This record gives sequence, structure tokens and C-alpha cells, in this order.
Amino acid sequence: MTTPNKPVPADQKPEDVTISEGLAKILEADALLTPEQEDAMADKARAAAKESQDAHNNHQDE
Repeated sequence: MTTPNKPVPADQKPEDVTISEGLAKILEADALLTPEQEDAMADKARAAAKESQDAHNNHQDE
């Protein structure tokens, strides 16, 4: 397993990225976001989740 601070090569395939590497990227990105950006991303995620749930519910009703 690689250390979280080791950069991942740009040509590395997504399926070859370890969980630790992925988590490290998420934590690094989180440190760069402002609270306003976090709120905006959370709002988008909630809207996307609601859309997905609505589509799922509509599909079940058919």
C-alpha cells in the first residue's frame, strides 16, 4: 500500500488507485475548499440525490 502523500501518476487507471490514495485525494481537495464551496457542493449533492430518488420512485410506479 502506498502512503497517502505519494502522488498518483496521471496515467494511472482509476481501477488501479488504492482506497488510501483515493481518500488522500479527497482529504487534500477538502482542505482547499472554502466553506461556501462546501455548502454549494452539498446543495448540488442533495439536489442530485433527490432527482435520483424521484426517478427511482417514478420508475417503480410504472
